[in-house]
Parts: sequence; structure tokens; C-alpha cells
Amino acid sequence: MMNLKLAQNINMRFSTFCCSLLFVFAINFDLDSFVKAHDEDSDGIEEDEHLVHIGNIDKDSCTVDKEMEVTFAGVTVVCGENYFLAGFNKKPKVVLNRANINIYYTLVMLDPDAPSRKDPSQRSWLHWLIVNIHNADISTGFEVVEYNPPTPPKNSGFHRYVFLLIVQPKKEKEYLPIVKRGKFNINKYATNHSLTNLAGLTYFQTKKEDKLQLPANAD
Repeated sequence: MMNLKLAQNINMRFSTFCCSLLFVFAINFDLDSFVKAHDEDSDGIEEDEHLVHIGNIDKDSCTVDKEMEVTFAGVTVVCGENYFLAGFNKKPKVVLNRANINIYYTLVMLDPDAPSRKDPSQRSWLHWLIVNIHNADISTGFEVVEYNPPTPPKNSGFHRYVFLLIVQPKKEKEYLPIVKRGKFNINKYATNHSLTNLAGLTYFQTKKEDKLQLPANAD
């Protein structure tokens, strides 16, 4: 009788131990799966910390509170509209409608569709970079990267040319040279320079073609 009770007691303890192991394993498996999935979705910067999702810019990005006037050869571009490739050789006149004269700003012009929107392997191409803009006047700023006009490759379709106005926390005293225009990561640049507030945004689209007039209609 004692041997039977002892065997039953051992079996019960063994069953309880096995159930505990299975429970702990299940918890660890679910936790590992969650961590792995989270890591795969993460690109190093949390989504809500992105200054801008440069590849997702479209007409919905054109808002009144971030309005800017960008004028080429007497033609003020309408945010999100298409234009023939003409009149862009000289740097544009940029009017900062909603800028605070007491704040310093950075102005960036990018092409997120280099060399094409289907294959943006050079995202983003840096066309222009000015820092320390104050008094709401871009002529007061320092041109870190000089203006490079749009030069979309033939048969690459429409390219977006995006202008971003970004608030600086303070005046920059050092300007590190940027010699490579391709693969410019605006979010990484913003993180490195403590830029967190997007104050202005506009863009236009153009592509390589023969016609020399403005504006153009999309295909």
C-alpha cells in the first residue's frame, strides 16, 4: 500500500513539473516571436520619430500649415503638380510664408525617386541644402550643398522634387561638408542635427522629355 501511494505521489509531482515546463516554454516562445517580429519591422528609428516618410509623399502631404512658395523662372509651383522639364536650371526663389523670424531653419531639396520611382536605389538625391536661415529669408542662410537642378534620367518616369523646411534648435556653428548627393537619408541627418520639427513642405513632379513649357499634365 505504501509503495502504491508513493508511486501515485511521484506521478502527480512529475505531471505538475512537466506542465510547468510546457507553460514556461509557451511563454518564452510567444515572447521570442513577438521580439523577432518587432525587430524585423524596425529600421533603427521608430516610425513616430521619423521627420518625414520621404517615399510616401503625395498630394495628401500638401497642407496649408506647411505652405511654401517655390518659384522657378517666374512660375510658382503648385504642390503635387506635374511640370515639363524647363526653367529649373537656376535656383528657385523660396518664400517662407509661415516661418518665424526668430527661429533658425534648414531648407532641403530632395529627389526620392532616383534613379526612378520603381527602383529608388539612390534615395534620396540631395539637390540643395541651406542651414541657419533666419528672419524668414533664405538668403541669410549658409549653403552647405549648392543647388543642383532636376536631371531625371530618360524613360525613368516622373520624379518628385521635395522641399522641406525644418526647424533648428539653435544656430549651427560647424558645417560638415557633404560630398555625396546620392543616398542622402534625411531622417538620419535630422537625428544627427537634432532636427525634429517639419515646418514646411512642398513638391513638384517632372520627367525627361522633349517639350519645353510649363505646366504638364500627368499621363
